[in-house]
Amino acid sequence: MILYFLKTIIVLGIFALLFGLLLKPYKSFKWNRRYLVITSLLALILPLIHGEGAVISASTITPQLYYTLETIKLFESQVQDTELDYGKIIFGLYLVGLLWGLARITLGYWILHRIKLNATLQNVHGSLIYASHDIETPFSFRTNIYIPASFLDKPILPTVIMHEQMHINLHHSRDKIYFSFLQAILWLNPFIYLYHKESERVHEFEVDEKVSVQTSTDVYVENLLRANLPQQVPTLLVHQFFHHPLKTRITMLYSKSKNMFMQKASIILSALFVCLCLLCLQSFGYKKEKHKMLTAKPIIPVTVTVKRDNGEIVTMIIHKDIIDSVYETADMTPEFDMGKTSITDFVIKNLAYPDNAKRGKIQERVIIEFVVDKNADTQEIEVIKGIDENLSLAAKQLVKKFPRWKPAMLDGKPVNMKMALPIEFKL
Repeated sequence: MILYFLKTIIVLGIFALLFGLLLKPYKSFKWNRRYLVITSLLALILPLIHGEGAVISASTITPQLYYTLETIKLFESQVQDTELDYGKIIFGLYLVGLLWGLARITLGYWILHRIKLNATLQNVHGSLIYASHDIETPFSFRTNIYIPASFLDKPILPTVIMHEQMHINLHHSRDKIYFSFLQAILWLNPFIYLYHKESERVHEFEVDEKVSVQTSTDVYVENLLRANLPQQVPTLLVHQFFHHPLKTRITMLYSKSKNMFMQKASIILSALFVCLCLLCLQSFGYKKEKHKMLTAKPIIPVTVTVKRDNGEIVTMIIHKDIIDSVYETADMTPEFDMGKTSITDFVIKNLAYPDNAKRGKIQERVIIEFVVDKNADTQEIEVIKGIDENLSLAAKQLVKKFPRWKPAMLDGKPVNMKMALPIEFKL
């Protein structure tokens, strides 16, 4: 979980830097809005992609054939209970932040519902509005406009309604809801707050531009300047007419639009480059982990001297398996030979959950391959699946402690047989 949030912070930070350099200073509000939404979604999804499709699976390269024992699930509570689990503490803190964010959203909906119930629906200048005595500043949410009752006789009312109606026409509430939920989910990511703020700024710039086309820019700016200082809106979900900083909005209103082709092309290529770099890095990491799962059968060099018919003596080096004639099936498979003690009981008693894995909140299935030879000994112990080194080492050391088995039988004779033991480490 920690690694995931670190990735989202890095990715969203890079996207935020690109936004500040290539889009923020310019009047490309529709593009800016789309960029903020799309890149924030990419930062949420991309760290979850491991690039598995780009890597050939282990079984494709070196197919493993063996007799697999029943999976043993080893729970942390079965072996060690005294260690402080930092992973649980971090998850608990994250859960508190998530619930707080969701609670704010829920409270916002409840407040809006109460305001709407107590407000009076009126038709003002051809627009339906909710006039309320419970609010001090105008705002809009989804398809509704909320106006303080004290504003009904103010000369700036038509401009306020036009402004809020434009928020509704442009569906800005969708972005507000989206970023509110995203902020609750990624509350550990500092850049999500910057994104939320920039989204609000872009919304105001976009509405100011649209409204200034329908009315005189000077009159619109005059209404902005004549307005009272803003009051706090009841919830983070809404838009409001009195959105500061006014200086920035006025400057943007009077600035000229420029040809944005190069900026748009640059931002698209840069964002694609960031995505490809992240996917390549994750694919490389996944491929590296996959290689840890691959094993080769141990071999030893054997020197062979051959005398040819012409009397020439030739020395050759060939490779031979450490254990020859290893069977993958037999008439009778090896049996764990400890009387009433089962292999599961043996694992629970002799295997401890590694402290580093517990602190890192790591859990996975480790598969150990080994050979029970015809003399009932355990040999050629290898990890064929296991990413975490601590868990893999613990499982491997466990198999080395195995007692003598009853060997596999084929045609009434003991034979060497390849086995696999899956151990599932669970927290």
